[in-house]
Amino acid sequence: MYFQRWRARQNLSGDSAHWNQINWQYGHTLWVTVDTKERRILIGAPLGTATSPNKTLVLDYRDLDDAEEIAGRPPINITYSGSKTATDKTRKWAPWTIAANACALIAILHTIEI
Repeated sequence: MYFQRWRARQNLSGDSAHWNQINWQYGHTLWVTVDTKERRILIGAPLGTATSPNKTLVLDYRDLDDAEEIAGRPPINITYSGSKTATDKTRKWAPWTIAANACALIAILHTIEI
């Protein structure tokens, strides 16, 4: 568990302010959902003094093709001049202000009769 938190913190370097606010005393309330169609990983987490997930941290990996690329690509790119840029071939983190105790992807079958 400690290694997983450490590894995830490294990957969230662009959003470390939110990641460092996770209330790990209630870490057992975390949830993770992987949306393979939109290529996003959603993590509901209790931040601050919250005892249940009150924010959603989203990892967008839409331009990466496999787990190796997701793990191997840094979230930002440092250019030769020293500025930070995000390119298409990176993973991108974003905090959403959605409070949810759970998350699920639901497939809806459309049937239209004429």
